[in-house]
Amino acid sequence: MDVPVSRAAHHMECDDAPHDLIIGKTLLERDVVHGKDVPYAEQERLPPWTKNDIRWTMAIYISVCHLLALAGLFMIPWCKVATLLWTVTLWPIGGFGITGGAHRLWAHRSYKASFAFRAITLLCNSIANQGTIYHWARDHRTHHFHSETCADPHDAGRGFFFAHMGWLFLKKDPRWTTNPDPNPDHRA
Repeated sequence: MDVPVSRAAHHMECDDAPHDLIIGKTLLERDVVHGKDVPYAEQERLPPWTKNDIRWTMAIYISVCHLLALAGLFMIPWCKVATLLWTVTLWPIGGFGITGGAHRLWAHRSYKASFAFRAITLLCNSIANQGTIYHWARDHRTHHFHSETCADPHDAGRGFFFAHMGWLFLKKDPRWTTNPDPNPDHRA
């Protein structure tokens, strides 16, 4: 789903610039033509990932968590009832931390909350184990603002796996981490 170079060359034609200036440029250099930003929807998506693009610490952490969860399934018959009840209790608490806290309170600012309520949702969010509120809200706002473009942190155009899990394993696209959105309503 790459945008052909001819589209970038088209922008240059408007400025009477030669086409060969585009050839050999990096992805970031090609997406800005004569100081004019090309809209994200018209920019190229990143090429297929390589081993150098993997955030190894995160990949190992997520993998180990899931392997431990799988091993835990085999230990259920030996668990005490209190342990099982505690597990079932933590699930909606963590879910509330994400949906009511990181998502509605911090990412969308859907409601105002007292310091005490914010502290409670912060703790509930930590139970969900989905990273810091700052990063969760930043990525979610960026997702809504640049949905289904190359600037979307979990762009479906890069495939089903990437959109659901792969974006957690790979380094962020430098175009949207180095050029933060100037609109204060979209900042975490």
